[in-house]
Amino acid sequence: MNAEYMTLDEDEYQEMKELLENSGYEVDKNAFACIMEEEAYVMLREGFVESVNNDELQVVIAHEVAHLNGVMDEEDADRWALEQLGENSQEILKDMWEERHGHEYNESKQKTN
Repeated sequence: MNAEYMTLDEDEYQEMKELLENSGYEVDKNAFACIMEEEAYVMLREGFVESVNNDELQVVIAHEVAHLNGVMDEEDADRWALEQLGENSQEILKDMWEERHGHEYNESKQKTN
């Protein structure tokens, strides 16, 4: 599934985040994916977009698009994203792996559950 991305200012982002959390969804502090009126979107907090470079932004967007494609587990979403990203963004995601998942990136590691 393809998605468009939208940048929301701080107030808009917090309003959407609160609405979704009150409906039982988990929402990250910087980005989330959603489907509205049969269209898929990745919503990004404006301050976050302004604080990262294009390769880092691509990591976040690819991770959220993984969720739109039914990959709900966070680590599996990052593995899906790796397949979609260019070399620079792949390296950024691999460098963040331990912080995000509690262990170093291992290309051959498969999810057991």
